Amino acid sequence: MRTVEICSSWRRGRLAWLRGRGPSPRQSPWIPSWELVLLALPARCSTASRVASSEPTRSLGPSDTVTIALRHRAFDMVWRRVFETFWDVGFAEGEWRRIGERYRPLAMAEGDRQRFHAVLHTMLRELGRSHFAVVHSDPRRARASNRQAPPGTIGVRVRMIAGEPTVTWVAPSGAASRAEIHPGDVLERVDTSSLAWPANDPTAPTPVTHDLVLQRLEGPIHSRVLIQLRSPAGHRRDVSLLRLPRPGRLERPRIGFIPLGGTPRYVEIEHRMLEDSVGYLRVSAFVYGTGPRLQRAVLALQRSRGMILDLRANPGGEDAVTVQLANAFVDRPAVLMVSRMRHGERLYRVAPVRRPYLGPLVILLDSASSSASEQFAAGMQALGRATIIGERTRGRDLDARQITLPTGAIFQYAVGEPRTTSGIVIEGRGVIPDVEVPVTQQALACRCDPQLSTARRFLVGVAPSKR
Repeated sequence: MRTVEICSSWRRGRLAWLRGRGPSPRQSPWIPSWELVLLALPARCSTASRVASSEPTRSLGPSDTVTIALRHRAFDMVWRRVFETFWDVGFAEGEWRRIGERYRPLAMAEGDRQRFHAVLHTMLRELGRSHFAVVHSDPRRARASNRQAPPGTIGVRVRMIAGEPTVTWVAPSGAASRAEIHPGDVLERVDTSSLAWPANDPTAPTPVTHDLVLQRLEGPIHSRVLIQLRSPAGHRRDVSLLRLPRPGRLERPRIGFIPLGGTPRYVEIEHRMLEDSVGYLRVSAFVYGTGPRLQRAVLALQRSRGMILDLRANPGGEDAVTVQLANAFVDRPAVLMVSRMRHGERLYRVAPVRRPYLGPLVILLDSASSSASEQFAAGMQALGRATIIGERTRGRDLDARQITLPTGAIFQYAVGEPRTTSGIVIEGRGVIPDVEVPVTQQALACRCDPQLSTARRFLVGVAPSKR
């Protein structure tokens, strides 16, 4: 549930244009009212989903050391944000105070910026919940990466199956396809990094996770990556692959045509009609500005006898987009989810679009589905609007915000705990499917998708064909 900030560049450009026109905004009846509101805000204003940082971000010099004063400021920001926004008041007033007293001297003893950030991150892990993190960031490298092209891909999707990073899908025209990589193949090494440790092995130098594998596979476009594969039959081989531009569209977060801050993200929205008039819609992530695209995709599949919404490996994103998607599947206003906040509750309300799809709906989930995708699926399941098929999800669903610390790190902290209208909390539990269909390496090696096949058979059995 990432947070975004309205770019001040738009405001500066608009004000300069208005000054050139002569009349003030209030004297110009043709200026939309929403522009008057935005122009009246401070130069760095926030969206409703974000609380702006009251601490200025200090420009760091070339040294990786952090002064004691800066360490105190950053530590206080992290500790106080949790203390003031954590929804469990008893924990914040009691245990969190003791945690802060224990970690402050440890943080003050670390003059190195990266190790200082690691202490803050370890302190947040004491909360035992997702969406709390301090991510070390070098401002110089961040500025350089913002000027670089987006990372390339070899054209595979990978999941952790039986503790091993396993190829689940290969792009037909990608580098992996040309190298004859197939679903069911296991990645054992990427460049010089071994991936042979199971994800739950505490003795591994770096626990192998789904996110870590994807991070190592990505790199600059037209660069090469050397991977070691193991086939389902046990044969090993090394393959050098060229990273190519990613499929999908690079979405810059926006509301309508208003550009927002934040890192652009690739979003793949795929929709088509399968056999037996079953509609299929896959969404790779929920990014601001993609809601209308999703609603148009649902409308294009309006005549399907049933629809499959594929949210497997969807890491989540913005709740506002999931609400827009839910609007395309309901026939009356309803509450999708309820989030427990420090002061009161936040309701995620949905209302039908002009032509909603009201036929049978199946949502596909797996163990890599997370955050907003879990929240959407759980809400639709609780409303009785969708049948969930697949695997239990990660159980990482909290409402979160982000700020930049004075030391340059990104601080993510949760401010709400969502639950369904029936009271089920997804954090730490995950979404439990109505029909559980595990994916095995053997099934992938047979070039079949048991979860998708089960969803198709389910829809054909419950829905009449539309002529």
